Amino acid sequence: MTEKDIYRETPVRLLGYADEIGETFRPSIHVSWVPVIYDIASAYVLANTLDKTLNMSKRPFVNDSKKYHEVFIAGIETLIEQNFAPVIVPGVTINRICVLSVYVLKYTSSFQLKLRSL
Repeated sequence: MTEKDIYRETPVRLLGYADEIGETFRPSIHVSWVPVIYDIASAYVLANTLDKTLNMSKRPFVNDSKKYHEVFIAGIETLIEQNFAPVIVPGVTINRICVLSVYVLKYTSSFQLKLRSL
């Protein structure tokens, strides 16, 4: 039986998407909550990276040079992948959609007062 990866196979995975929730509600929440929400997503990324790096370091290797190289590569790959997949790409996309939505609502129709007051 293989060990369960809590960062991919459990609800802990959802912490990596905390910034999307923050970006979605950014116009409605106090500005001081935005860094907190990004801190949650960043903590998930760092914990996942540390976990993958430590798991790689426990594997058997031919020599220390090969081990250090493989562990370093595993850590860097996880860090890059986890920063782009759940944090940067969706966060930026949602941010731009929300900014555009607020802009459009500001300059169009009578919906602006009703929707902006929610």
